[in-house]
Amino acid sequence: MDDLGKLLGGALGGSAGSPGGIPDLGGALAGLGGSGGIGGLLAQLRSEGLGDVVDSWIGKGSNLPIDPAQLQSALGPGRLGSLASSIGLPIAQILPMLAGILPGLIDRITPDGAMPDGDLDVGAVLGGLGGLFGQD
Repeated sequence: MDDLGKLLGGALGGSAGSPGGIPDLGGALAGLGGSGGIGGLLAQLRSEGLGDVVDSWIGKGSNLPIDPAQLQSALGPGRLGSLASSIGLPIAQILPMLAGILPGLIDRITPDGAMPDGDLDVGAVLGGLGGLFGQD
């Protein structure tokens, strides 16, 4: 739980060069989708057979869970390695945290059941989610 707090803390404005060395998780998550940002990340998950899971996060209703192994398979070692480097945690620790964060994050940025137009402030969304994990 402490590492999850660090990840969420990083999304609230920390950077690798900030006191405590907390990275920017919002930027790191957006980077998982390549140049497509969060939309690209969701497209990648869909292309790997996880469309029903992604659609549950976007749609109105309950969110289906995603297994860390599903994320690992869908994202591949290159993207995960980049994320691990950018936030300073091993992939084995990142995957369960991502599996826990992504459904709520995507649900939160799609309150009307569709991806919003324009740029997403992932850090602000994760800041709101921080309350779910006891973060201020």
